[in-house]
Amino acid sequence: METRPKRPLSVWIAQILLLIFTLVFSASIVVAVVSLFGSGAAPNIGFLMAIVLNIGIVLAFLAGFWGMSQRKPYGRWIGVGMLSLMIVMSILGQIMQPDGPLKPYEYDNSTHMVMGFRARIACVLPSARCSRRSGSGRTPPW
Repeated sequence: METRPKRPLSVWIAQILLLIFTLVFSASIVVAVVSLFGSGAAPNIGFLMAIVLNIGIVLAFLAGFWGMSQRKPYGRWIGVGMLSLMIVMSILGQIMQPDGPLKPYEYDNSTHMVMGFRARIACVLPSARCSRRSGSGRTPPW
């Protein structure tokens, strides 16, 4: 029987993040499908495309999770790619805020703006480090 080395903490964290994002996107699919069949209106092609895109994202998250649990290289790289995609999308969501009924938060002065930026960076850096560490398989120097 072959003994496998223990998994690094970064792999566990990456798998937990992949599972959480899978659940979030799965919940959005369920809500979309329920609202699709709950309303009597004809489905919009854009709405259907959004559902298909969400299903593809969920399948990519599951492939990364499964591949990492089976210790396959494709699982590590799919996991790194999906976590990197989530980091990039969260940064873009902060920079280019969509129009809608909720107004973006306005800072009172420059100190609040700087601290808000630092808080965003503090939220993104741990997941970026975990993603980098999962992809390279070694501890980064930073």
